[in-house]
Amino acid sequence: MSENVELEENKYLDLSTIPRKEIPNPYGYSNLEIAERNEMLENMLRSHPTIPFKWLEYVYDLVKNKPEEDIKKIINEGLWEKPIKERLNQGVSKSIEVINPGHPEYNDLVKGKKE
Repeated sequence: MSENVELEENKYLDLSTIPRKEIPNPYGYSNLEIAERNEMLENMLRSHPTIPFKWLEYVYDLVKNKPEEDIKKIINEGLWEKPIKERLNQGVSKSIEVINPGHPEYNDLVKGKKE
C-alpha cells in the first residue's frame, strides 16, 4: 500500500490488507527456539551490560549453530585473538561543518579555492 488513499466519510480501511513486519530469521529458528534465544539474550545482557546487544546476538548464534568441535578449536588455538586489520582512515576530523550549495558561505568557499 504505497499510494495515498482518501477515504470517504464513514468508510474504513481494511487493516488486514497491510502486511505485517517480518522479523528476520536467517537461521530458521522455530518459535520455541526464538523464545529461548530471546530469554538467553536478556540474561546475557543483564550479565554483560557493557557489551553491545548485536555482539551478544552474534555470540549466541555462533555457539548455537557451530559444531562444538569448531568452537573448541577457536578457543584452544586462539583464533579469536587475531589482531584486527588496521583501516587507513586518512586522518581524523575533530569537527565538520556541512554547508549546502547555494548558501552564500558555500559560494565564498568555492571561489576561495579557485583563486
